[in-house]
Amino acid sequence: MQSLQQAEAQDTSPIDPSQELRTAAQHAGRQQWTIPHSVTPLWKHQGSLPTLPVPDLYQTCLRYLASVRPLLSDSEFADTRASVVDFALSGDGARLQRRLVARAKAQPHTSWLLAWWNDIAYLTDPSPVVFFVSYFYTFKDLSPYLPPPRTQSPQCSVAARLVFEMLAFRDLVVSGALSPDVAGGRPQCSATYSFLFHSSRVPSQPPRDSVVTYPPHAHSHVVVLRNRRLLRLDAA
Repeated sequence: MQSLQQAEAQDTSPIDPSQELRTAAQHAGRQQWTIPHSVTPLWKHQGSLPTLPVPDLYQTCLRYLASVRPLLSDSEFADTRASVVDFALSGDGARLQRRLVARAKAQPHTSWLLAWWNDIAYLTDPSPVVFFVSYFYTFKDLSPYLPPPRTQSPQCSVAARLVFEMLAFRDLVVSGALSPDVAGGRPQCSATYSFLFHSSRVPSQPPRDSVVTYPPHAHSHVVVLRNRRLLRLDAA
């Protein structure tokens, strides 16, 4: 992979990921969605966190009806309610509920929902993840917070500052020194931090893609898009 300076001089794109992605896809099996255990701050509570409970069947039915009510006409809702009542009372609901409880008991170290969620939300939908699944953010004007000299086009300065802060945050995640999220005085699961950096969705055999996570200590560069070229900037 070319450096930024070489690419600028040769007016070429320094990144051709096709071979690397093909290799990664060939060696990528099903991602094992498990919760890491460690004594570092980010992970130290993982072993004591409660598992995701399986909701009560009838509460699930009631919540479903409440969620669809604003979307349906009176006649449509009446039909939907009849179908939900039949599902809950006919035995089908109880049978599926038992299978769900059994699935949760068979996976005591992870979530019964996690693999399904990742497959459906991320790996079987070819749509861009950032726009259609994950959150994304815009930034307020950061130019007042930049050190002098300030220019009329501070885009590069803002980008450099964001990269600097992002790399500092990455070091906290990779080392496990980051404090876990806390809600209501209780630490939250940190499992998804494992995929915040150095991970990529790689096209694989249908019906799902694969997730590949690269060794963080072997990858300390960022990719810069400039003038329709992809440039590698070593940040170590």
